[in-house]
Amino acid sequence: MRIQDRSFCLLTVGAALLVTLIVYAPLLTGRIPFPADLVFDFPPFAKAAPGPSVPHADIGDLVTSFYPYRTLASRALPEGALPLWNPYMLSGAPFLANSQSALFYPGNFLYYVLPVAAAWSIGFVLRPVLAVFFTALFLRKIGGTLTGAIVSGLLFAFCGFLMAFQGQAMSDSAIWLPLIGYSVVRLRSDLSNRSIALAAFALAMPVLAGHPETAAHLALTGMALGAFLLPVKPMQPFVTRFVVAGVLALGLASVQIIPTVEWLQYIHHPFKGVWPPRPLWTVLTVVSRDIIRARNTIGLSMPEQAGYLGMMTFVAAPLALLHASRKFAIFFILWSAAALSVAFGIGPAYWVVQHTPVLSFLKNARLILVGSFGLSVLTGLGISALEGFHVLQSRDRRVWAAVLAACGFAIAFTMIFVVHELQKDMIEYVRYPRFGLYLLAASAFAIALRLVRKIRLLHFQILVMLIVALDVATVSYGAIPFARSRDIFPPVEFFDRLPKPSTTPFRIAQLGYAFGANFELIYGQLAVGGYEVSLERIKTFLKDVSRDEMDSAMLTANGVLETRDRRIDMLNAKYIVVSEWDPRYLDFRKQPDRFRLMYTAGDTDVLENLRALPPAFLVPASGIEVVPDDAQQLNRIKDPSFDPERSVVLPGEPDEPASLDSGDSSISDKKVEWVSRRSSDFELDVAAREPSILVVSQIDYPGWKSYVDGRSVPITRANYAFPAIFVAPGSHRIRFSFQPASFIVGLLLSVGALLLCAWAVVDRRYSETSERESRIRLDVE
Repeated sequence: MRIQDRSFCLLTVGAALLVTLIVYAPLLTGRIPFPADLVFDFPPFAKAAPGPSVPHADIGDLVTSFYPYRTLASRALPEGALPLWNPYMLSGAPFLANSQSALFYPGNFLYYVLPVAAAWSIGFVLRPVLAVFFTALFLRKIGGTLTGAIVSGLLFAFCGFLMAFQGQAMSDSAIWLPLIGYSVVRLRSDLSNRSIALAAFALAMPVLAGHPETAAHLALTGMALGAFLLPVKPMQPFVTRFVVAGVLALGLASVQIIPTVEWLQYIHHPFKGVWPPRPLWTVLTVVSRDIIRARNTIGLSMPEQAGYLGMMTFVAAPLALLHASRKFAIFFILWSAAALSVAFGIGPAYWVVQHTPVLSFLKNARLILVGSFGLSVLTGLGISALEGFHVLQSRDRRVWAAVLAACGFAIAFTMIFVVHELQKDMIEYVRYPRFGLYLLAASAFAIALRLVRKIRLLHFQILVMLIVALDVATVSYGAIPFARSRDIFPPVEFFDRLPKPSTTPFRIAQLGYAFGANFELIYGQLAVGGYEVSLERIKTFLKDVSRDEMDSAMLTANGVLETRDRRIDMLNAKYIVVSEWDPRYLDFRKQPDRFRLMYTAGDTDVLENLRALPPAFLVPASGIEVVPDDAQQLNRIKDPSFDPERSVVLPGEPDEPASLDSGDSSISDKKVEWVSRRSSDFELDVAAREPSILVVSQIDYPGWKSYVDGRSVPITRANYAFPAIFVAPGSHRIRFSFQPASFIVGLLLSVGALLLCAWAVVDRRYSETSERESRIRLDVE
């Protein structure tokens, strides 16, 4: 490594770490970045609340999805297997196929070797450091100075969008945008195998990070940058290698892509709506420093409408036009304008996206991320231009620079004034519009000093970095609350007294929101419902007994009390949880034939469902009812007269009908005993006196394999929703294992692509480059 390269790395990472440690200073006291108050909002936890909550954005997904998912992943190593299946929610659901599981994202490998809280905290530090470094690397590649590179990195890593969505899969995906830009530019100037491997890696990471929508936006940006560089000759070798990099990226991410594509065929409401753009007035978000409230003092919803850019952006970004790399300045001006116009629903770019298949169904309001990156790059180029002598030595250039900076200042000043007029409440001083105005004035003052040549270069560099660091640190600090580790899903009476499922599982069904969605996963309990994009089959199965929400399957008190069929019982809902907050709270005690009060914890009742069926049960084959049509199957099991212990609805005859008349007199009674249970497989000892159907109480999904006494047997679907197999009379060891072909194919493709990339990195032979290309290299060493 060259000395200048070593210095660049040390200074960039040092600056990133310094600001990161300021923003996440509570980590040094052992606290964890986590909105614990969202846990204590629910009745079973209310009495354990450590104190009043602090304001924060609507980041409930950290509590209901991402922390629980990382917890599930962390259990993989002790089990000795990847958790391809999630048994804890929605009566069983694919886990890997849900892209937000991000099982193969390198940043999440920490969860396989460290405690969850430690890995979680380290992730919050790694994200901004990587974002700063990648952005600075890109700036240097396109001609930015070291100061411009660091400024650009800080502005992007701590922009309002990334700070508002920190900890979510979206932020994990977003930090790879600058590396995508770097790899594309490098590939254009260096057609080596290593450059292909780097581009493939950069393009694959956002997909593996778990947010396909952001990955699509980032890939579009990479393709747009590649298309922008096409006119530079020669074209054909670059196009070929870019395509190869794209194919390799798809290969690397296949282990995630292929299971997810399969999953999309079975989920509820896949791509059935068009997300609206942001209202135009919310463009004020770029100067609004209040990003720590669910709805800030001017009415912006956080995190969805977060987009603070940093005041240096407004006065320095226009100066990018004076930089030697003007072509890149023009590209990012056009691309940022297009991204922001789509985000805010204006202009031809918005029309094009709305009429493009697939793209029109994404939340394109989040393209403000791409706009934020582009403006950060322009700011870095603008600072770099001011560091060069070609701007300062020309009076005309200095005048143009002053005019451009003044225009940016005027725009920001006007927007800050409007925010000030809309401000309704007194808030923290550093989030008040006036503080933003001070930062804007300081930024303009630093640039003015440089333009009139009243400040030395070193002093200018230090002043600019201090202003930017102060700006991003003060707006980012407190964007996420911190909690003591013992307050993150703490022990509470409600879960402590609830029986623990050992080898033989059972499910609990919370009604409404007796406690937070998916909390069961943290405490090792299996749940009937859950908060997540659900399989269509469970949504339909529970349609009239659960909330009508797209992203959840949560039972209601009315639904459970009013239904007279056995659907809830078939889901192995052994315990019903209902809070005093529910208006029908006491009605469950009025049905002693169905529910028995187990205990009351605080404001929450736990009742035993006396009619709950076992997690796996045998039904005599003589009770088979063949109903080919799904709708008719559902109608049959909704019939109150349908007894799932005596009858079973199948779409066709079982594979071994010839055995239906045989019996085994040596078996005194039917028996189903659980031998072992892990997230993606389980074993049963089954004894059947007569030909029977074994029904397993989990939602049917392709990829499950069953083995009877070591012999593979086909799985059919029973009672509309459940996997089932034919069992001949006698004693059998039965194993179910989740082995989806989509995972196996994806894994093989990913391993193959990874080996190719490894070979490309190790191989030291470089592609030939023409003299013409050597003269027009995009590197600015």
